[in-house]
Amino acid sequence: MPGRHAGALRYVSVGCGFLLSDWEVLTRLLGCGYRVESAALVDTLYGSRDTRATAALQQLADWVHGAQRGGPEASVVAYASLAAFGAAAANGCHFFVQMDASDIECETALDLACRTLAPGGVYARLENHQRKGAFAGAWAKTEAGTMEPVDDFISNARAHVEAAREKRRAADAAPVEPSATLDDLLARSGASLRRECDLRGIDATGAREGVARRLLDALGDGAAGPPSSKLARKLGRDIARAYG
Repeated sequence: MPGRHAGALRYVSVGCGFLLSDWEVLTRLLGCGYRVESAALVDTLYGSRDTRATAALQQLADWVHGAQRGGPEASVVAYASLAAFGAAAANGCHFFVQMDASDIECETALDLACRTLAPGGVYARLENHQRKGAFAGAWAKTEAGTMEPVDDFISNARAHVEAAREKRRAADAAPVEPSATLDDLLARSGASLRRECDLRGIDATGAREGVARRLLDALGDGAAGPPSSKLARKLGRDIARAYG
C-alpha cells in the first residue's frame, strides 16, 4: 500500500456494526507486518445507546492496543455518521473498507474515500446481500487524485477464499484426539474461538473438557454478553458435539 509510513496504517471502516469483520481484516493486516496508527469506525449504531455496540468498540480498541504492545498506542475513534467522520478526517487514510453495508451507496462511499485516502490508498467494498447477491471490488487512489479500479482484486480474493476453504476442510477432517488441548481444537475451528476465549479471559491452555465447558458457559451467560456472531454460536455447538 503506497503512501503509508514505516508500516503505520490509518484504517477507516464504514457501516461496521459490531466489528467482527473489521477484527478479521485488522488481524490479517497485523499478521502482514502493518501497525495500526489509527482506526476510524463509522456506524449509526455508535450514536445510539446500544450497549453491545459500545462493548464491541471497547473490545476492539483493547485488542488493537494489546496486539501492538511496545509501540505507539493506536487511536481508535467511533463516528455516528459519515458527515461526522468527513468533518473530522484530516490526515489521509491508507485503507478504507465497506463490508456488508449495502445501505450506503457505492458512489457515496467512493466519493468519501477519494476525499480521505492518501495517494496509493485503497477503498474496498465487500457485500453478501441476500437479495442483491455478492459483490467484491477495490479502487486505488492515484497521485492525480482519481480512483482507479484494482483489476486483479476479485481473482486474488477468490483464490484466497478457496485456499482458506481447502485448509479448513483438511483441518475439519482431522480427528480430535482424546488428549487434545484447546489449541488443537483451534486449528480445526478457526481463530474466532480464540477470540471468544480472549474476550472472556478464559485460559486457552487448559484441559479440553474444562475449557470447553467454561467457554460454553460464558457464551450462554447473559452477564458476559451474547456470542458476538453466528460463527461464535456455531463454534459453541461444535465444541458441544466434540466434547459432549
